[in-house]
Amino acid sequence: MVFFRSVLSRLNEDSSRILLQEVKYILRGIIDDAEVPYIYERLGNQINTLLIDEFQDTDQVQWKVLTPLAKAIVDQGGFFAVVGDVKQSIYGWRGGDSSLFKSGVDASMYPIHVTERSLQTNYRSHSRIVYFNNWLFSRLSEQMATQVLTSEQVSSDEMFRNWDAIFKGNYLDVKQNVQEKYAGHKEEGFVEIRVHRKSTLEQPAELTEENEVEEAGFEWIIKDLIQLQNAGIRAGEIAILVRNNRDLAQMVEILDRAGRQFQSEADFTFTAQSAEKMEDHLLIQFLAVCLQSVSHTSDFQFVQIEKLAASLDLDKRFHEVEPGVIPAWRMELRLLFGAFENDLLTCLDQLYLFFGLDQLAEHQFAFTTFKNLILRYLQQESELYSDFNSWWANKASQLKLELPDASKGIQLLTIHKAKGLDFGVVILAINSNSKTDSLVSFDFWPKEETEPWNAHPLLKSRAKSSFRNSDLGIQFENQIYRQVLENLNLWYVALTRPRFGLIVDICLGSKEDLDIPKPGKSHTKLARLAFQVPFQLVENQEDLMAELKESSLEIQNQIPDQLLHFRYGDLTKPKDQVEPKEVNQFSVQKPIRNFQRQIPWAVQTRSNQEAMAGVYTHKVLEKCLSSEDWPIVLASIQSTHLNEQIPLSVWKTVEENLQVLFENGQVKHWFSKIYQQLPEQEFVGVEGKLLRADRILKGSDGYVILDFKTGLSMQSHENQVASYAHNIKQITGSNVKAYVLYTNPVEIKEVVAT
Repeated sequence: MVFFRSVLSRLNEDSSRILLQEVKYILRGIIDDAEVPYIYERLGNQINTLLIDEFQDTDQVQWKVLTPLAKAIVDQGGFFAVVGDVKQSIYGWRGGDSSLFKSGVDASMYPIHVTERSLQTNYRSHSRIVYFNNWLFSRLSEQMATQVLTSEQVSSDEMFRNWDAIFKGNYLDVKQNVQEKYAGHKEEGFVEIRVHRKSTLEQPAELTEENEVEEAGFEWIIKDLIQLQNAGIRAGEIAILVRNNRDLAQMVEILDRAGRQFQSEADFTFTAQSAEKMEDHLLIQFLAVCLQSVSHTSDFQFVQIEKLAASLDLDKRFHEVEPGVIPAWRMELRLLFGAFENDLLTCLDQLYLFFGLDQLAEHQFAFTTFKNLILRYLQQESELYSDFNSWWANKASQLKLELPDASKGIQLLTIHKAKGLDFGVVILAINSNSKTDSLVSFDFWPKEETEPWNAHPLLKSRAKSSFRNSDLGIQFENQIYRQVLENLNLWYVALTRPRFGLIVDICLGSKEDLDIPKPGKSHTKLARLAFQVPFQLVENQEDLMAELKESSLEIQNQIPDQLLHFRYGDLTKPKDQVEPKEVNQFSVQKPIRNFQRQIPWAVQTRSNQEAMAGVYTHKVLEKCLSSEDWPIVLASIQSTHLNEQIPLSVWKTVEENLQVLFENGQVKHWFSKIYQQLPEQEFVGVEGKLLRADRILKGSDGYVILDFKTGLSMQSHENQVASYAHNIKQITGSNVKAYVLYTNPVEIKEVVAT
């Protein structure tokens, strides 16, 4: 790791760049131990106000860098403030230190007096949401440190007392008031908590922590969405929150399937707010593979295209695919690639028409985004198609996909992405078992103070219980407490997002219940929030009913298929949230897909035999090393394509084309022993770009470049070959001649190197 860090540093120096995550370390080095560096004194004279938002996610290095500037501003009579909520500190995994909020500011700013002010009123949520969260989190924060100790995951009493104080201190002001306009009025809003076991269907006969199926059962979501919309709550007012991207992908699949298959008036359109990269979106991945295949289409790439098409439901949507037979559309696609192999944008538009992508209404935004990306590439990066593959692989594929306006459908996102947002109704879907929520199932990054380890936590290990009795035991147990606190904060973020409706569905392991473990049994579930939230409802039922009037709680023996069902308020939309009806002069309909669309992909029409012949003529020319061996090469290619049911007339046309071609004196001369034959030759151009010519011939008087084309004559063909010739001439200093060879009819065009 030391070696790789030195290599990275050298590369950054050579490129005159600094990585964003390195800036804080560089500034820390500049500041060193100076109380107020000169640069900050100068800045303190010019900046009168410094406001740091989301301060609970600040890390120690960032705060050390900012502290001198904050002091300098205050010393000059300016204003400094930090804003945040320590209960929403959910980025500890990337260095955020919530302890700075409670004690770090006071200690660092001393002797400057720091005033703390808390917002006591909740201006987001209706009364029942506020009252329920007040009740739940005041109890959880009081007991979670004790539950961690009881779970037998930690053992130090001194550490327990320290963390118990942190839990209680962070949630000291958790109880909020209802905003004045709701005070004294009838309580509104609704809360529903459900707990059930994972279905035992399709699970191993002997269930253990190791073999329990991890996939969440989220099929219940459809019923909830229909009920909410029947109650007058629009799809755009509903958000579904999950804990990780794996659950997010499963929920996307369920909603997408519902939108296509359910005969319901409910709206299942959704926007998935994930950290999705360009390469992760199915349609964009499909288009990228197609475009990457243009210059050289292999059978492997065709298989990739077909698999992605199946995932997009393109193959089944328009026609039946005959098993074991490669469809004739491959020939059509090769013809398309041949016609537009040097025009990236036109090729993309042709792919859109060829595959009938206008039928995928839910993916139109992704297509437009990808097309805009291609336009940006052509304008800012390169006009050469040959550069596209490396640009996509190394740069564009990693860009974040910017999603459309989230108000157009159900919003689906992880809890981390929901922070700072609010929604009418929040459905929190939790899948939890002893394996996925194990307190010792995390990446453990032991701290090290010596160079170079102190700059980045490079020492990584998978957490194990054995760490408790090692030299790293204190760090390990602290990490367990820290993890539980961050999980509590994560639940707090999720449950405080709704304005008027909250539904929490908790799916526990198939053999789990809400009982306290008996002596001798594992107590680890006591520290899991998915267990503690319903457990608090059961253990404090009398207090719950007294404080949250009109609430109801049913437990295991009272309800089928569920361990717990809590209701607080009716599933209705508050009066102040009901929107006035608008009179539309025009009816609005969902897009209707036309499954009978006559496009090459959709219907197995008679293939273009001339195009197929051109493709196989090109294949023979790729492999021929002399004018005499083309019949052998042709026979070999025919044998490898027996399963494609290519008409005999196509092979006859190929044979006739090759016969005419090799009767040409010039062609026969090129395919002779006078030249060293370099077919499909790749080389690095003068600008460092990878280029590939169909054939380079090396002779005593220089080089000859040949490029074979099977379609119509185009200026772009000549430009491409001229570029090859220019690069070869610059690299070798030899004479270079270049030609475009059209195979049907035979036509030879000489090109002058640019």
